[in-house]
Amino acid sequence: MIASRWSGLVPIAHSIALPLVLGLGLVTAPRQLAAQEGGDGEQAPAASESSGDTDCRYPVDVLWHKEPEDGPWRMGVSVLNENQQQVAGLTEANFQVLIDGAATSSGTDSDKNFKIRQSKRAFAEQQAADPSAKTSGGLVGLDPVNYDFYISIDLTASMGQSLQIEGQSQDRTRLSWVAGGLAELFKSNALFDAKDLVYISGFTSQLETGFMTGSTNDRTALRTGLRSMLEFTPQDTDAALFASIVHNLTNIQTQAERYTNESEQREAILVVLTDSFNGMDLRARRRVSRCTDNEELTNSLAETIRTVSDATRGNLKVYLLAIGAIGESGRYVLDGSLNKRCSIRTVQKDVVDARSFRALNAALRTGQGGFAANESPLTLLSRMKSQFESLRHAYEVQYTAPMGGGRPHTFGVKVTVGEDSCEDSIEEAYGFLRQAAPATSRHSPGEVALLLASLIISFFFLPRGIVNLATGAGAASGSRRRRRKRGSKRRRRKPANE
Repeated sequence: MIASRWSGLVPIAHSIALPLVLGLGLVTAPRQLAAQEGGDGEQAPAASESSGDTDCRYPVDVLWHKEPEDGPWRMGVSVLNENQQQVAGLTEANFQVLIDGAATSSGTDSDKNFKIRQSKRAFAEQQAADPSAKTSGGLVGLDPVNYDFYISIDLTASMGQSLQIEGQSQDRTRLSWVAGGLAELFKSNALFDAKDLVYISGFTSQLETGFMTGSTNDRTALRTGLRSMLEFTPQDTDAALFASIVHNLTNIQTQAERYTNESEQREAILVVLTDSFNGMDLRARRRVSRCTDNEELTNSLAETIRTVSDATRGNLKVYLLAIGAIGESGRYVLDGSLNKRCSIRTVQKDVVDARSFRALNAALRTGQGGFAANESPLTLLSRMKSQFESLRHAYEVQYTAPMGGGRPHTFGVKVTVGEDSCEDSIEEAYGFLRQAAPATSRHSPGEVALLLASLIISFFFLPRGIVNLATGAGAASGSRRRRRKRGSKRRRRKPANE
């Protein structure tokens, strides 16, 4: 499982002043976003704040954890200095792995699998800033993951509204800011290289998929697609938001083998930028009118996210980026049950659907993306960018998988730099079955099939009393249930006979 710790973000109702570089530059320091004002006066937690001591001089962040069926386990670890830069030159002696809080592998142990590696790019940047800086000669350059980006953009009428972003010289439409920010994000190989693919689509009251023919690493084709999107006139008030998410998740699931191939190290990233409520149910070919109907669609979509996550073995991130105001409107509340008379028509013009986005975010495992909202599209994109910068420049810690004692619940690391020690850990948000390594199987597939067949056959020859005891009911109660079931069928057929 590969993960960047970006989950758990809560809605942000007001835009904030952040330093933006000239033109369409994006903010790059993730910890500058640590204290934002949340909706309705709440305080939002840091987007990527370490779970360890926040006063630590060298904050540590466990970004992802991966468990191959064969070979050592690995985790990505970010170690920052006081300038929010990755600390270069650390070796095995600086790291100690923590499994369920207990120290295991470290540079002082005899674990032959224990190794520390970091991206070459981090060393190059460190030396550019300080020519006298030296790196450990034993470290190997690492760019651990390739990405397939699926980007879904809101193209409804509200995206054509003018927006002023503080620090920028002119007003532009929301759509223009989004397109420009994406162009800046992918304009060079500084963050995403030629191995990373991009696919862009949009939605109005229907799917808008004509901007690109498919995923590509051709940045010229990407720019052409973005220009074509800018020429599109935003339209409609009802948004096929959920349908667009399902469209991209379906594309990801059909290519699941790309993301389960250990040698390819590839991950699917779904990015959704919207200022709308979901207003369409394309499967039923109708508008969504009641809030309760929207709840059903939300729950179905959350289950789809879980299914696709399992199909990719956790190599999926979903970033839900909401542009605009968030809060409660009438009978539509962020928490608790909805008023039965709640209508989508009365709420979708006033607020972004934070309720649904929170539910979708809950379907993600720790580190599989997250939900954030801000009036500035550039601020939202900058948060996502900061996560990938940490991933690209992070250390990879390789260690021997623990033996016995059941499956661990938390995976962490302690990093010591000089006299300062900082640590962090991640925990899987919900469990899922992993394939057992072939080496651990003591029975052939034929033997297992024969065992299962014998169990099924033996069940039919058990005395009825034992069977009823096993199901927690007596024979008499089972008979009564069968009679009631037959009776109910006769009552349902009666009106048709009349």
